[in-house]
Amino acid sequence: MLTSRFRLEVDDIAIPDCRAQHWTTTREWLREIDRSVERLSTCIRDILQTRHKCFCESKNAECGENAYETVLTQSEVLRRAAQELAARYSKLVAENDLNNREIDVREAKHRTEIKILQAELEKANVELNRAKEELSGCQQEIRRLNSVHSSLESLKGHLQLQLKHRESECSRLGTQLRKADDKRSRELEETRAMVEHAQSALDMMRAKKETVKRAARAQKRRAERAENRLAEIERELSARDSMLVELRRELDNERTKTHRIERARSRQQEERRAQEKEECEEKQQLQYLREKLAEMDQKTRETEEMVRLQLSTASAQREALSGRSSGQRTNREPGREKTMDKKEEHCYSDGEEQKDGDMEHLQQPTRPLHTNINNQVTLDAEETGSGSAPQCRELEAVIAELRGQLAEARRDAEEVERRSTVRLSELRAQLAQSDATNHSLQAYLAFLKRSYSSIFGGSPPRLDLDEDADAAEIVAADTDGHPTATTVIAEPVADG
Repeated sequence: MLTSRFRLEVDDIAIPDCRAQHWTTTREWLREIDRSVERLSTCIRDILQTRHKCFCESKNAECGENAYETVLTQSEVLRRAAQELAARYSKLVAENDLNNREIDVREAKHRTEIKILQAELEKANVELNRAKEELSGCQQEIRRLNSVHSSLESLKGHLQLQLKHRESECSRLGTQLRKADDKRSRELEETRAMVEHAQSALDMMRAKKETVKRAARAQKRRAERAENRLAEIERELSARDSMLVELRRELDNERTKTHRIERARSRQQEERRAQEKEECEEKQQLQYLREKLAEMDQKTRETEEMVRLQLSTASAQREALSGRSSGQRTNREPGREKTMDKKEEHCYSDGEEQKDGDMEHLQQPTRPLHTNINNQVTLDAEETGSGSAPQCRELEAVIAELRGQLAEARRDAEEVERRSTVRLSELRAQLAQSDATNHSLQAYLAFLKRSYSSIFGGSPPRLDLDEDADAAEIVAADTDGHPTATTVIAEPVADG
C-alpha cells in the first residue's frame, strides 16, 4: 500500500526543463527501488506462509532454519536499499536548498522589475492627465462654436425677415411704376392728339385770315384758350415729372438698402471663412488627440506583455519548487510509518489529502492563461505569499484604473469628434442655404435692373457697394436724359 502511493506521487512530479535528464534518472531509480521493495515484501510474505505451512505440517527444524536464513538475507538487502535511499535524500535536500536560494534571488529581481513598472505607470498617468486637459480645451472650443452658430442663426432670421419686407416693397413699387407708365403714355397720346388738332386749327385760321377778319377776335380768344389749356397740360406734365422723380428717389433708396444687404453678405462670407479656419484647427486638435491615444494604448500593451512574461516565468519556477517540496514530503513518509504502525491509516489519509492539494496547486499554473491582466496578477498574488501580495494588488489596481481612464478618454474623444462632425455638417448646410439666398437676391436685383431698363429706356444704373452717391448721380443723369413733354407742346405755341 505504501509503495504504490509513493510510486504515484513520484510519477506525478513535474520535471523542470533545465534538469529533465537528472529528474528522469532519479525517477527511474525510485521506481526500481519501489519494485525491489515490492519483490522483497512478496518474498517475505511467501517465506512466512511457507514457514507457517512447515510448522503446521511437518514441524521440520531444517525448513525453519532455511526460512530464517532467507529472511536475514532479504533484511540485509532492505537495509542496504534504505541506506542508498537516505544518501539520495540528503542530496535532494542540498539541491532543494540551492533552488530555494535561486528562487529568493529571482523574487528580488521581480520586485525591482515591478517597481520599474510602477514608475512607468505613473508616467502614463501624467500623460493621461495631459490628454484630459487637451480634451477640456477642445470642449471649450466646441462651446464657443455653438455660441457662434446661435448668433449666425439669429442673423439669418433677421436677414430673411428684411428680405421679405424688401420683396414686398419692391413688388409694390413695381406695380406703381407700371401704373404711372400706363397713365403717362395715355396722357401723352391725348396731348399729341390735342396738339395736332390745334395745329390744324391754326393752319385753317392762317388760310382764312384774309377772308375771315371778323372772326379774328374769336380766333384770338380761341388761341388764348388753347394756350391756357396748353399751360394746364404743362403743369400736369411737370407734376407727373415730379412724381417720376419721387419714384426714382424711392428706387435709389431701395438700391441703397440692397447695397447694405450685399455688405452684410460679404461680412457673412468673411465669418464663414473664419469659421472654416477654426474647423480646420479643431480637426488638427482631434488628430493630435487620436495620436496621443494610440501611443498610450501601445505603451499599455507593452506593459501588459512585460507583466505577463514575468508572471509566466514566476509561475514555472514556483511549479518546480512545489513539485520538489511535495516529493520531499513523500520521501519522509516511509520512515515515519516504520516506527508508527498504529497511525498508518491516519497518515495515509492525510498524505492523500496533501497529495490532492499539491496536485491542484501544481495544475493551476498549467491551465490556459487568459489575456486579461487582472487574472494573471491575482494568480501571482496567490502563489507569491504575504510578502509580495500588497504590491501585486496595488499593481492590479493601477492597471485597472489606467485601463478605465484610457477607455473613458477614448469614448470622450469619439463623442467630441462625432459632435464636431455633426455641427460642421449643419453649419455647411446653413452656409449653403445662405449662399442660395444671396443668389436669389442677386437674381432679384438683376430683375430690377431689367425692369428699370424696360421702363425708362436707358442702361441699368451701376451698383457700387462702397459709393452710394454714384447711384444718385446716375439717376439724375437718367432724369435729365428723358425730355419732358412741355418742350414738345411749347414749340407750336411759340410758332403761333
